[in-house]
Amino acid sequence: MGWNILYARCWKRFNERFSAFVTSMHKHGILETDYKIVRFFRVCTEICADVSPQDDIKSRYHVYNQIDAFVRLVCLLIRHSGDAHNPATKVNLLNKVLGIVIGICMDHQKNSPDFYPMPFQRIFTMLFYELCNPEAVLESINWHTLMAFSNAYHYLCPMKAPGFVFSWLELIGYRTFVMRMMQHSPDKKGWPIYAQLLSDLFKFMAPYLSLCILRYHPSQLYSIEKSGFDCLPTASSWSI
Repeated sequence: MGWNILYARCWKRFNERFSAFVTSMHKHGILETDYKIVRFFRVCTEICADVSPQDDIKSRYHVYNQIDAFVRLVCLLIRHSGDAHNPATKVNLLNKVLGIVIGICMDHQKNSPDFYPMPFQRIFTMLFYELCNPEAVLESINWHTLMAFSNAYHYLCPMKAPGFVFSWLELIGYRTFVMRMMQHSPDKKGWPIYAQLLSDLFKFMAPYLSLCILRYHPSQLYSIEKSGFDCLPTASSWSI
């Protein structure tokens, strides 16, 4: 039975089914070496990214379900990898996956005339959401997770990936991401890191703002940026 079907249908015995699926992956040598693991994640990401904009709800749901199934598999593999007292294996696996998604996103953005950012935005959003579940094994890598995603977003900044800018804005303005950067990072370490992401945005906007050249897309970007800042909590409301 394929993983997408397991994800969609087998919720009652999901952990048992996941164990059986991992056993099957081992049997076929998918988890045998780092090269094969990376290749597996790369192929899965390419499959998720190889979609076109969907107008009808049913087709869109199918695409979302396919992406979410992949994200759930990644999160389960991260959760069950390595030792509970040594998060290095989990963090390394997360960084590998993010690196693969970033690379494919950059390739598509540069080489595809009809670049469609939704699959990449969905992967980043759902992956972060899944890894923020209140579980001890995930909370042990909470700071590493924040750093991994912050570095990923910094690498995909608008100056490097202008075709991804609107999705990027939604990612750095995602409520859970912002609140965790402000409230859950030790000793306010997340503040300068988030400031770096805002700096990435201002660098991209600077030519338009300094010359007051606010045509359709920059104007729309400016509106999204302003509305996003209006939603940020004030300094007095940050319970650090």
